[in-house]
Amino acid sequence: WHAPSGKVIAIGIKLLYSKAGEQLLSEPRSHQCTYAVYDPKTDQWSEWKNLETPDSDTKFHLVAPGCVQWLTEEDGSLLTPMYFNRPPHPYYTATVMRCRFDGETMTYVEHGDEISIPVERGICEPSLVKYGGEYYLTLRNDLKGYVTKGKDGLHYAPIKEWTFDDGSDLRLHDTR
Repeated sequence: WHAPSGKVIAIGIKLLYSKAGEQLLSEPRSHQCTYAVYDPKTDQWSEWKNLETPDSDTKFHLVAPGCVQWLTEEDGSLLTPMYFNRPPHPYYTATVMRCRFDGETMTYVEHGDEISIPVERGICEPSLVKYGGEYYLTLRNDLKGYVTKGKDGLHYAPIKEWTFDDGSDLRLHDTR
């Protein structure tokens, strides 16, 4: 629900597959942030649209919303956690993108810190929440879960392993 516009935004990932059913990672924009908008006044959904990002041939060759837990800021902008990559680079990088939404179209404005580690697939599937005036970003890869926090939704402290209070592993990596 995007209160400033009175619309519902469904954000997801558009993936391209080969005829054999394999993901086409080498194709530009084969992982793409895609969205549709529901207008409760007309009871209609829009067609799916792709979020246009800069550097789609380089940095944002593959770009996907994390777990699609976006936030609406006081100015109506959206903070949307994403992960991106450019094959053959083996590691995904997570970030939070600030987007404008005019009631119909999401527009990329900027993105924050680029967070990755040189392990397995890097950092994927970021999730974002704001609590007590701070932004908490959770991240995972194939081995561990990570967490960090920041003050503005775009910039974060160094990541640390996400554990229970007693220090034991959350085992988020088993969800793949």
